[in-house]
Amino acid sequence: MVLTRSQIPIANGAMAYWQGLTEPNDWNNLRRTLLILAEKKGFTLPAGMKKDWVSYQQSVAQNFEISKNKYYTNDMSQAYRLYVLALANQPATSAMNRLREYGGLTNEARWLLAIIPTVLLIATWP
Repeated sequence: MVLTRSQIPIANGAMAYWQGLTEPNDWNNLRRTLLILAEKKGFTLPAGMKKDWVSYQQSVAQNFEISKNKYYTNDMSQAYRLYVLALANQPATSAMNRLREYGGLTNEARWLLAIIPTVLLIATWP
């Protein structure tokens, strides 16, 4: 099976929530995970899609700032972004370290960060 750019909305390497939208959306974490897993299973991604997506995600990860809103925390979206980058064998180590050092990290984000070294280890197995 071959995925095409028309099947998966892309803008600047980011993914929009719906086809035709131009704003990137962080709620596409599952879609990104499925793309990486599909590629590992032998599916062909459109030329440049993974490269553009990884470049965009690394940029967002490196420029990420924790939300100062006491009612909303965005650490889990950053932790999941870092997890999927690791799954794609493109870890953003400095961004992982910065997130880990944040004092108000939620337990869910902590747990997800703790999984990343295992993901990287498994990715190197034959």
